[in-house]
Amino acid sequence: MTLSEKIGDMLNQINERTDSTARKMEELSAYAERETMSMKADAYKEFGEYQSSEVASLFYDTIRDFYDDYEPSMYRRRESLYNTLDMKMDEYGMVIMEGPGYDNLFNKSFPQGRKGNSLFNLVMVEGWHGGAAGTDKMGQTRTTPHYRMPNPWWRFWDGLAERTTPSPYHMIQRELSKKEPGEFFDTFKHICTQHNNMFVAKMNDHIKEVMSS
Repeated sequence: MTLSEKIGDMLNQINERTDSTARKMEELSAYAERETMSMKADAYKEFGEYQSSEVASLFYDTIRDFYDDYEPSMYRRRESLYNTLDMKMDEYGMVIMEGPGYDNLFNKSFPQGRKGNSLFNLVMVEGWHGGAAGTDKMGQTRTTPHYRMPNPWWRFWDGLAERTTPSPYHMIQRELSKKEPGEFFDTFKHICTQHNNMFVAKMNDHIKEVMSS
């Protein structure tokens, strides 16, 4: 083999190794991109499941405490406040927690009065256990929620309605405003760290496998 042929053979081997390394780098880059997307999706989904569970637990405990605070004697409770929770998830599977007072968590059409009107502000936000305000057919006016009597005609104003303070709405708002920057953020960071560690380990194993082939 002439010197020129030897040099050509060496150059071919170098090019083959360079092409092989380049292909491996491209394959590793594509693999890393796929696994990164998968890692993020898994982490967000896991946090979303934790988040929704915590929000639901706080909500139901708060509503139960509200109902336990007063036992009605003049009307039958329908417990429709439980229907106000209406969590919505974003594209990553996490609970959307936006709006003043976390308003997007609630379906404001509940609870409903006898005429089908929403009592959300009266009960959920202000904390009244029923009652009504206004001027009746007798010309009597009440500016704060009062009960009516007698059962079942409700023709006359009775005493001031019972009220729980802080209201369920403000209790939930207060607790979530503490949980979001504290417990929720710490849990999100912990979940992301766990998934990142799994990603790094998986990536290292794949690099060894590809580079040794």
